[in-house]
Amino acid sequence: MYWSASAKKNCAVHTAVGSTRGVKLQRYVGIQVAGQTTWSQDRGAYASYAGPVYTTAQRSGQCINVQAHVYETSASGGLRSVAGTARFRVHCG
Repeated sequence: MYWSASAKKNCAVHTAVGSTRGVKLQRYVGIQVAGQTTWSQDRGAYASYAGPVYTTAQRSGQCINVQAHVYETSASGGLRSVAGTARFRVHCG
């Protein structure tokens, strides 16, 4: 996650690392202004990265929430998260 000075928005990208780089997996990245209900998100079968996704914290002291996950197909055919991270109330401007 980072601040894009040119776009004047907070940005998140989920980047593949290690042995998963170049392997097409279901990846998800989401970002939201803390306290809001809507997430800006990107999800799909990607080999390198998901995103970027953007949001704008509009007032001083407002924070953002971000999360990223990698999924695999479960025995029942659904998706289950096998790796992920979430950070809440970060980059409080």
